[in-house]
Amino acid sequence: MNGPTVHHVTLTVTDVQRSAEWYQLLLGPAALVERQGPTWERIRMQWPWGLVIGVTRHDATPASSFDCTQPGFDHLGLACATEMDVRRWKERLDELGLEHGPLETHSYGWAVTARDPDGIAIEFFSPTAVAPPGPVIAGVGVVSIRSVPEDRSMLRSPSIYEDWGEMAPEAMTVRQERWLVELTADGATDPVGDLSARAKWNGPTPGSRAYNIGISILADFRGRGIGAVAQRLLADELHDRGVVRVEASTDVGNVAEQRALRKAGFELEGVLRSAQARRDGIHDLQLWSHVVPRPE
Repeated sequence: MNGPTVHHVTLTVTDVQRSAEWYQLLLGPAALVERQGPTWERIRMQWPWGLVIGVTRHDATPASSFDCTQPGFDHLGLACATEMDVRRWKERLDELGLEHGPLETHSYGWAVTARDPDGIAIEFFSPTAVAPPGPVIAGVGVVSIRSVPEDRSMLRSPSIYEDWGEMAPEAMTVRQERWLVELTADGATDPVGDLSARAKWNGPTPGSRAYNIGISILADFRGRGIGAVAQRLLADELHDRGVVRVEASTDVGNVAEQRALRKAGFELEGVLRSAQARRDGIHDLQLWSHVVPRPE
């Protein structure tokens, strides 16, 4: 027998119409089913992705606001895939003028909390994602990647391929997801680099979204195969989230990164001519991709 999962949640409120309007303002239109008993009334809301929330008013329901310190219920947590999704929900709450708490960053994930008209806490939450460790690299250790907040300071070592010169302000505002590359050896785990990924749309449909990834490994840890394993782990994680196409671009002269991408299972697609400007001029880039095979 398989273990059960949560099918729906029903909340006791003071005004079912007001609550139903609030939840649909926040989450979008839902299919409604209204029911009524001798001493209660209920509206059941179901959204296209399967979420079901019911709101019920009982004749005996007091007019006071919800109190999470009383036995029975504390808050409703809604799952988000990534930290970026939590930030987007925070932005939506701002756009709608709905009060909410700050973005919370914990070792176990990210959250932002709003309260419905009765004061019930609705939390948008994304757990910290830890990709499965890669294979042991002989004489090096085990490589893993761990999702971290977007604003975390990046690990950097000098590289001729990152000597940018003057930065474009608009480029600095592009949203990215971030991962820390970690190496476990001799019982200790140390950060050795950073990964990033940003969405790239090749059309207006959900299936047209690709991700472009980038990597930086600390100088003392380069040349050991860590970058290849880390990029493969990230490609696999993005594919698990439904991303079909993962891209990486690198300078035509960066042979080490080209070798790492090939070992990670990426395929060279071609050259992007005059694609990147750095301090010393305009450069061509190679475009590599890691793609989920199309169904036959």
